[in-house]
Formats: sequence, C-alpha cells, structure tokens
Amino acid sequence: MPQPFLTGAMGYLARASLVRSRARASEMVRRARGEDPLSLAQSDPQALTPAQRLVACVRFFDVHSGFPLRPPGRYGFGQGMVDFLTWEIASARLEERRRTAWWRVVSGRLVLDLAAAETVIVTAENEDAVEPAVAAWLEYARFVDGGSFRLDRAALSTSLPASLAGSLAKAQRLFWRAHQLSLYRGIEEAEPLHARLAALERRFIDEIVLHNVNCAALSNDLTYLDSVGLFAFLVYPSGYPTSRSQLAWARRLRVDDVPLSASYRKRYDDVGRDSRRWRPVPVQNV
Repeated sequence: MPQPFLTGAMGYLARASLVRSRARASEMVRRARGEDPLSLAQSDPQALTPAQRLVACVRFFDVHSGFPLRPPGRYGFGQGMVDFLTWEIASARLEERRRTAWWRVVSGRLVLDLAAAETVIVTAENEDAVEPAVAAWLEYARFVDGGSFRLDRAALSTSLPASLAGSLAKAQRLFWRAHQLSLYRGIEEAEPLHARLAALERRFIDEIVLHNVNCAALSNDLTYLDSVGLFAFLVYPSGYPTSRSQLAWARRLRVDDVPLSASYRKRYDDVGRDSRRWRPVPVQNV
C-alpha cells in the first residue's frame, strides 16, 4: 500500500484509530476465548459473529505467523488480514444488517478456509478433499512452519541475507495466493448479494477495495507490517454504507501508480470482481 499518505497528521489519526480498534478487537478475542475455531469449518459464512471471525483468524496466524519471536499481539504475515478484519468490524460492515450480507459472506469464507486448513493440520485427515483455497493455506502454513523458514524481528531490517530475503518473498507470495483464492471463492458465493448493496457501496467495493487488494497481491506487498491497517483506517470509510465524499476520498488514494515497466503493468489487468485470475481452473472431462 502507498506509504506517503501514512505520515503527518492524517497518518497519526489513522494510527490512533488502528490502535484503538486493535484494542477493542483484542478484548473481543479475550471474551470469546472459549470459542473453538475448528468447529467453524462447516459453518455458514454469513452467520459468523465478529468475535468468531477474529478468533479463527487470530488463532491461525498465532500459530502460522512465520515470526516465532514476534512481539505479543503481532501476527506475522497475517497482520494485514487481522487489521483489515478489524476495520471491517469497526466500520460496521459485519453487523447483521440486510445490506451487509455481501461483506459477511466474503469475510466469512476467508475465515472458514483458515479454519478448514487448521482442521486438516490438527487432524491429518481429508486433505485430498479440500478446496483449492484451503490447499493453498495449507501450503502457506507448512512453508512458514518448516525448518528451512524461520523469521524473527531481524526480518524487519533493511539488510537481509539473500537466502532469507528469498524465503520471505516466497512466504509472502504463498500468503497472497491463498488469500486471493479464498477471497474470490467468497466473492463467487456472495455474487447474488452484490445487487442488494447500496449503489455507492458497490462502487467502493468494485472500484476501490478489489482494485487495491489485487494490486497489493500482484505486487507481493508485505502484510507483516502495519501498512494494510493504516491504509484501511486512513482511506476507507469509517461507517457504513459509503457516502459520496468517502468514495471520492478513497478514489483519490486508489493504488494506481505502479512504478514498473509498461509490460509489467499488464499484469494488473483482470483485477475486478469478475476476475478469473484467482479462480481455480475447472477440470475438463476427456
């Protein structure tokens, strides 16, 4: 995500909002500590409570963060996902209102795929029958948990050994692939609900959110820093649904400036709600 917008007075306000929302999210997780995220694997993605979503997300990345020596309350490669979920909760997009169903299904699918992957890891059963998105989360988790990949706070420095930098980039790519497969699985499930969104909310999703997350995934942006959360709390609406002024502000700061060659920019086509880039290729009968 773009960094210049995260400095100065506005960046300070975004950080303050993120810190407050993280504290509320941590308290929500603490109160729901009796929840078993593994029991969620077969749940309805729309019906999950905000606490259930947070518990499943936090517990997965607490175990499979890629950063075993991280400070408390940090979730490694999952930090951006936890922070974005925190913004969804803070902005009322996961409340049980008629016009939030799209958000709840998409968010719920991401969370349930994490729970399904953790179930396979814990039980060592039914791995051959999992969806491609769940298989991708398994691949991510096994890579960051493996003996050849261990990151600590040194990974946040600017001078990494080439081998560690390569492992870091690979882990980030595996995270993004799993995230995007789950995201577009959720988008496909939620498609009948898209038309029920308010008109400006649909534009916010289609023109801003999905564009930005796809560009971040294709650029292999780092998710273990605070930039995803800060960007969401600075640029995205603080309430629901999106207002005209909030849409205009988010559109001004959309991730459009990719400092790469023209040939590389072509990779940023096909990034909308109907993108086929992150959907499994159907198996053809012969």
